[in-house]
Parts: sequence; structure tokens; C-alpha cells
Amino acid sequence: MNLPGIPEALVMLFLLSSYGWGVLCRRFCDRRVCRYYSLTAVLGLAALNALGGVLNLVRGATSPVLFLLMFAGAGMAGRDLLKRRPWSAWFRRRAKQTEGTARTGTDLLPWLLAFGAGIGACLALAPTTVFNPHDDFHTYSARVARLVQTGSVGGSLFDATALDSFGSQSFFQGFFLPGWDITLLNAFDAVACFNLCLLLVAELSFRRRLPWYVGALGVICVMAINPQYVNISPLYSGALVITGLVLAGGILARSSGTREKNRGWRLELTLALLASVLVTLKPTLAFFAFFYLVALYLILLLKVRDRKAVLKSAMAVGLLIVLFVLPWALIHLPLLGKARQLGKQLEDVATLAPQYPSIAAHEIPALCSFAPLLFGDNIAAFNLLVSICSGVGLVCLGVGWRRCADRRALELLSVAAVGVAVPAVYLWNAHLFPVGWAIRYSCPVLIGCYPIACLGYLHRGRPGSVGYHRKIMLSAGLIVAAVVIFAGTFISRIQRAVTDRTLLSFPLTRDISDYSTSIVSREEMLYCQSVQSRMIAGSTALVWTVAPFQLNFRRNRLFTVSEPGLTNPVLHFPAGADLESLRQYLRNWGIRYVMIETSGAAVNDAEVLGVYLKAKHSVYRKLADYSIYFRKSLLDLAERSRVLYSDGRMLLFELGEAPNAAKSVPADR
Repeated sequence: MNLPGIPEALVMLFLLSSYGWGVLCRRFCDRRVCRYYSLTAVLGLAALNALGGVLNLVRGATSPVLFLLMFAGAGMAGRDLLKRRPWSAWFRRRAKQTEGTARTGTDLLPWLLAFGAGIGACLALAPTTVFNPHDDFHTYSARVARLVQTGSVGGSLFDATALDSFGSQSFFQGFFLPGWDITLLNAFDAVACFNLCLLLVAELSFRRRLPWYVGALGVICVMAINPQYVNISPLYSGALVITGLVLAGGILARSSGTREKNRGWRLELTLALLASVLVTLKPTLAFFAFFYLVALYLILLLKVRDRKAVLKSAMAVGLLIVLFVLPWALIHLPLLGKARQLGKQLEDVATLAPQYPSIAAHEIPALCSFAPLLFGDNIAAFNLLVSICSGVGLVCLGVGWRRCADRRALELLSVAAVGVAVPAVYLWNAHLFPVGWAIRYSCPVLIGCYPIACLGYLHRGRPGSVGYHRKIMLSAGLIVAAVVIFAGTFISRIQRAVTDRTLLSFPLTRDISDYSTSIVSREEMLYCQSVQSRMIAGSTALVWTVAPFQLNFRRNRLFTVSEPGLTNPVLHFPAGADLESLRQYLRNWGIRYVMIETSGAAVNDAEVLGVYLKAKHSVYRKLADYSIYFRKSLLDLAERSRVLYSDGRMLLFELGEAPNAAKSVPADR
């Protein structure tokens, strides 16, 4: 898949497919949203996400099906583009230009900048050669491999599935895993979604007739804000959908100020589709969807006369979100019930669990600092972005509140809701997580909201109107401030993408690069599957290795393990139980074999994890305590069990048959 031109063609095909599925959404979503070509593509992603939930539920999201979906979407896109011919719009505008509305070649600069940066990202990052060996190999890549092979991302709560994601990101990354090579997985987020983010800002500035330099600055701002990139989890995908949600919310606010006849529920359906993507991508993105929609509807409820209609709209959006999220939740429901049942049986012997009743960090006071962050820049830089979003939101609330007769001014109420949601998410993340994590989890929100807040403030103004030039300069100044603040890390990220073909923010060494290359190689796949071949086909195994994505998920039911997964509250893991109780616990899951990697550069053994037992935050202590207990217990069980393979790196032993095969979790097929 790394042949010249293949990654670029795959990214282009996926973007066309997203647009094609968005074209289909025009039949039931609000057409004002679909006027934007880039927003149409975002709606296409939302439609694919809803369809993906159903496919995962029926175990139909295999690699051939995903490629069929991609080609079908590309076909719909090609048909629509040939019919609409958007490239001719520029020439029509040139022919009809009048004084004050004339377009020049410089107005294309934001577009050219967006396309150029997208092409550069594709050339530099597809394929990606360096990964985070702990998060990407242990967890995210394994989920994608499971999905394309078995048709469903559900299958193991031992790797934090259903806690950090319902599986949407893995579903979309599945379009970029046609074979066994995972080096194109990040093309979904770091290339395709990154490109769409830039195009959306460029199109927004173009359609709202903002000066070309403001649009160009908006595009650069999206690129410049430090994403604190450490793995292939949702980042630009979250920012993209957040931007789309805010723009759709603006259209809803504008419609609420008038009594539109026969509007139906198209806007509510559009909002629910976009919000459901955030919910299924990552809980930290779901926080934004919740705070934003609550703030938007509360503002509308206080502002609009027809409060009954606002309440109906809010209820409709809420119910539709539940409807779209439900298939993703049902994927994991059988495992959740099983985990709760088995956890309760060993509640009395799980001696470690009562020591960690809560792992919330309570780090909000730590935000008041200029301390540097591990992944670049400092806390104050991100505090400034949050403060500006809040301030712009407050200004937009005042303008939209006073000038209710101006329908365009009502769109500013969406920016006002952003001004509430951004600080709310920022503080909530700092309450739950250590401050470094909290800021990193807030980055998609800031990347999606900050440029839109600065550009959205200009929406009501018209060229030549009183105070318009001053507003332009203010918005441009706010964007320039963000670009200047993050200029250092922006330049270093470009250099790293070009030289190392990755966006990872932590320090890289030649050893890490060489290790990533060896782990994703075909030789590693053959080695891992040779060990797996010693298991009976169709049996169930617990796998705690660095690269579980190299295994054959169709051959065996595999419970993949990661250190954070053991602390998953919905797993109810009986940490501290005696050996025989633990053996029985694993057998009740239907597990017959245990495959564990005992040594290696990315293996977190007891010595490595022991450092975290004295950490300040309880989340680190719990992770270390649970992982040390489980690793030692498995090695002790190996001494009392039949060892099938051991070479100093990989250990495979047999626990024995499940006591009641009829009650064990069914195998992936």
C-alpha cells in the first residue's frame, strides 16, 4: 500500500466518498447547511457514522463492505459534481461582479493555502512511519484490525473500549486498512480531516465575503494551534465535526427568530447527526456536544418568543442523538453485562479496587500557571485561547440579544453558546484529568472553535458598513495572536512531519523509529501469528502484547489488554483477587489461552510501572497497581499451567477449557 500515489489516491477517494454521502443527506438534512461543499462532506461523515453503528451491530463492517461504501460515495460525489460544476461558480461571480462585491484572484488564496497544506500533509504523513508504541499499537490499531476482520469493533473491555470511545474513530480508520499494513491509519485524521478543517474555514470566509487575508489567517490558525498530538485518537476529526456543529447551530438560531412554515425537523436531524459523531468518537468530545447544545437551547429559550417550539426542537435533537448513538452502545452491551456479573462475584476478594474509589484529578487550580507542557507550549497559551473564545461569545451574545430583528445577527447566538461551552469543557476536563491531559483533550475543541469564533464575529458586518473595518482588524488581530503564540511548535511540527513522517509531540529517538518500523513489518506479523497458530482455531485467548493488531482476529476470539483498559470502570476488574479466583474469572470469560509479551522495548513490566506507584495523581497509581498485579498474576498462573510456547519474549500458556462453554462469550467469526 506504500506504492507511489496509492496513499494520495486513497485519501482523495475517501474525501470524495464523504462528499457523496453528504449529497445523499441533502434529501433529509437542512439545505442551508448543504450549501457548503465542505459541510456537505462533514455531513457525509456523520451519515457514514450512523450507518457504521448499524454495520458494527450486525458485524458487517468488514474491509470489503467499507470499500464498497467508499466507492458508492465516490460515485454519488462524481455524479453531483458533474451536475453542479462548482468550479464554474467563480467565473459566474466574475461576470456578475459589481462595485463592492468584486472578486479578485487574491480571494482564492485561502483555498490555495488549504489545498496546499492538505497535499503537503498527505505527502508527509501518508504513510506514517513512527507511532506511539503504547497507545497506537496496544489499543487503537488493534481495534481497527478487529473491525475490518470481524465486522465489529466490539470484543474486549480489557483495552478501555466503551470507556474512551464507542468505536467511530476505528470505523473511519478502517477505510485506510485494506490489508495488514497500519501505516495509513492516521491518514483519516491527520490528512483527510485536517484537510477538510482547512477547506471549511476557507469556504466560510469565501461565502461570507471576508477579506482574503482574514480567510488565509483563519486557515493558518487551524494549522498553527498546537494539537498536543501523542497518538492516532480523534483530533482533527473532532475539530472538524465541532466546527460543523457550531455552523449548523447558527442556522438553527437564525431560524428560531422567524416562524418558518413547513420547516420540518431537518435542522434537528442535522444537529443530531453531527452531535452523535462527537459522542461516539470520544467522551471528551461528547462533553462539548452536551455543553454546547444545552447553552444554545437555553439562550434560545430565554430569547425567542415561541418557547414551545424551542423545547420541541431540543427534545427532538436529544431523542435523535440517542437514536444514532444507540447502535454503537448496543455493540458493547453484552460485554458490559457480562463484566458487571463477573465483577460482582469477586467483589469481596478484589482488595485493590476499594483503594481507588475515584481517580478524578481535581486540577482546576493548576490551570492558573505559566508552566510548560510536556507536549509543547505552556498552560497560559491555552488559557488565552479559552478566554478569547469566552470573550467573543459574550460580545456575540450582546449583539444577538439586542438586534433580534436582524436574522443574521441571531446566528451570533451560536458563537455565544461556544463562549459558554469552551470554558465549561476546559474546566470539566481539568476536574477529571491531570492538567496536561485536560489541555490535550481540549485541543480538538479549541482548534474547532477558535477560528470559527473569530470569523463568526464578522458575520453580521457588511463591507463598507460602520465599524466593519475595525471588526476586521480586531478579528485578524486575535487570529494573528494565536498564530504567533504557537509559531514555535508549529514550525517544529512541520519539520518533524517532513523528516520523521509523524506528528508525535514527545521526543523521538532513532530507537523509537526503528522499533516502530520493526513492529509494523510483515516479519512481525508472521512471528505473532506463528505463536497464535499454537491455539486451537475458534478458541478464546487473552492477549497482552505490544502489537495485537498483527494477530488474526478471525481465527480466535481475542481479548486484547492494555494498562488503561484494566482500570476501565465498566470492566469491574477484580484487582487483588487470589490466583485461583483470577483463574476462575478468566475462565468464566471463556478464556482458554493467555498470550503475554514478557520483554521488549515497549513492554511495561513491574519495574517500569513501579515508578508510578508514588505518583501524585491517583489515576497513575491505579494504572500501575492494577497492571503490576495482573502481570505478576499471569506469570504465576503460567508456572501452574501448561506452557505452549516461550522464547524469552512471548509466552503462551493454556488455562484450560471454560467451565460452561454455553455461557461463555461467543467467538468472533
